[in-house]
Amino acid sequence: MAALYFKQPHPNQQISLIVASISFFRAESLSSSHPWLSTIMAKATQPIPWIYVFILTIFEPLMATSGALQVIFSAKSYLELANPNSVHLWNPAQQSIMTQIAGGWYV
Repeated sequence: MAALYFKQPHPNQQISLIVASISFFRAESLSSSHPWLSTIMAKATQPIPWIYVFILTIFEPLMATSGALQVIFSAKSYLELANPNSVHLWNPAQQSIMTQIAGGWYV
């Protein structure tokens, strides 16, 4: 049976190894030290279209907020929209469940 022995690096060498590994993940060092990565890595040539920016940053948060407010203040109307047959089953004790649904939308 053969035993493998590794020499422990000096603490200063450990620090330099950590710094080298961190700098390895920087984009500049990746493209300069590994030129083949520049062909793999995508580069943004155009900005994100304004319609996507509008929908994801303005429209969707407003709709989620309005839905959460409807669930908190008018849970019966939300339940009527979600399942029209269950309106007659509404019980005010279910408000805590509706509050949890609204909390999920706020997150």
